[in-house]
Amino acid sequence: MKDEIKFKEYMTGLGEIHGKAITDTLKNIYWKVLSPFSDNQCEMAFTKLISTCKFFPKPAEFIEILRGDDKDKALTAWQEVMKVLEQGSSIKNGEVTSQCVHILGGWDHLSVKTYDELQWIEKRFIEHYRGLDKHRELDLLEYREGEVKQLRQAKGE
Repeated sequence: MKDEIKFKEYMTGLGEIHGKAITDTLKNIYWKVLSPFSDNQCEMAFTKLISTCKFFPKPAEFIEILRGDDKDKALTAWQEVMKVLEQGSSIKNGEVTSQCVHILGGWDHLSVKTYDELQWIEKRFIEHYRGLDKHRELDLLEYREGEVKQLRQAKGE
């Protein structure tokens, strides 16, 4: 999230709804967690959490909404790969998609496969995608936890 004003409005609203004081430390933690995501994605997550959470949402609840289902993301990535293979178009693939294509032999290797072969490759792609994406997410959360500890130490908590 980049729009700090909107972020503060949403955090204040969540705090008022759930009777929770929004401290600077709390804002900093949530700001760091939401920073990799677009304003639109974050607004959607805030809206959903405001209407569905009975308690003040944890950062993990934001991540669950923002990341979506692993399998859905993997299937969407595979559809993009198939589009490239069928139409010869270029793809703005993410790091995880690129890694999966590389693991499966690269673009040249995939481009000579039949549709029957690609059905089997799709299953492997999804397995690799889900594993790599999960690993990347855990690395991000581990990094964020380190930043949170530093913030708390700086505040003397």
